[in-house]
Amino acid sequence: MAKSMTVEEKVLYTAAYTDEIGKPDVPATPPVWSLSDPTLATLAPGTDGFSTWVLGVGIGDVIVTATLAEVVPIVITDTLTITAPNATAGVLTAGQPVAQV
Repeated sequence: MAKSMTVEEKVLYTAAYTDEIGKPDVPATPPVWSLSDPTLATLAPGTDGFSTWVLGVGIGDVIVTATLAEVVPIVITDTLTITAPNATAGVLTAGQPVAQV
């Protein structure tokens, strides 16, 4: 499921797997995490390897991928949109008065 966050936020991704009949399955080794554009985000993998924090560092769309090396590799992807932070305050500054001509 695609997500959106600001460049000042992070989001936790978790990879979950099922066997051929749909029952939850925990592989012996965790997936390899990667990003389509490391200039937009960085990874901070969890201790178990099945989850990772994605931290925004640039603005744009980045694809987050978890690749599990099985006999037939299992590749899970999601698109993360990273946006500029929302404005939370503003200031108006007036210049010096001048004559109307």
